[in-house]
Amino acid sequence: MIAIVLSGGLGNQLFQYAFIYNQHKRLNTPFFLVKNGLPIDLYRYFELEMNFFYGLDRVFFNHRGFKLLFSHHLRRGFYNRVCNLLTPRHLMVSMSEDPADVLNKAQNGTLYFGFFQSESYFKDYAAGLLNRFSIKRKYLKAYSEKFSWLKKHTSVVVIHIRMTDYKAAGENEESLILPLSYYHQIIGEIHTPANFYVIMSDDTAAVRKEFDYLEAKYFSGESEIIDFQLMMNADICVIANSTFSWWAAYLNKKKNKSVYCPKHFLGFNKGEDYPAKIYPANWVTVPVL
Repeated sequence: MIAIVLSGGLGNQLFQYAFIYNQHKRLNTPFFLVKNGLPIDLYRYFELEMNFFYGLDRVFFNHRGFKLLFSHHLRRGFYNRVCNLLTPRHLMVSMSEDPADVLNKAQNGTLYFGFFQSESYFKDYAAGLLNRFSIKRKYLKAYSEKFSWLKKHTSVVVIHIRMTDYKAAGENEESLILPLSYYHQIIGEIHTPANFYVIMSDDTAAVRKEFDYLEAKYFSGESEIIDFQLMMNADICVIANSTFSWWAAYLNKKKNKSVYCPKHFLGFNKGEDYPAKIYPANWVTVPVL
């Protein structure tokens, strides 16, 4: 039995799930997910297989009679006991570790902590994993009803700009926001009259004027799962240094898609890859100037 503690937003959780699925296949052992005593967010959007522990969680901790605080503490205590019993070996993995070294140390009975942000952590079993990452029908339908009109465009470019929570997210509270010149540079390289640009950001007001020069454009203010699908259906993906847009681009099934990504990811301020080996080999890395 192995397990992983989920943390962070949707992109981080997808990487964590991908890692534990890979370990489950390598070790031929069951796995379960832990999210600090809270329900699992991934189950909200994806048709993931519900394991035994999910069933226990639903049976014991989601009754209407439970007050929220009481339910939270019961759930946390339950998972602490389960983790200590079934996964007595607790292992924290840093983002600076080489994925090959981590995979080679795979051991049953381990509870993993970390972010595991590299395709190397799951590439050997990617086919089976990607079958699990199917978005629920109601969200597919919501996207289709909202954006079926995009199909009339022959070249849809989806750009993700992450702003608000990156303002002081780095080491010593430095900004991790990519300079907008990164996006302008890519647009300059790929632009054709056929391109239709979809720009999604957590601060649309702050970036709207920057892209006034684009004639054919749309600014998205949709929910995260709708924005996720915009990138999944793009012909050209321009991602931020964000695991959210990383996964949306990765799950894009178009054979001729192009993915542009910022060189060094979170380490662009220092000119160092961080984390290491995060990008697939066929993605186009763009210097951040």
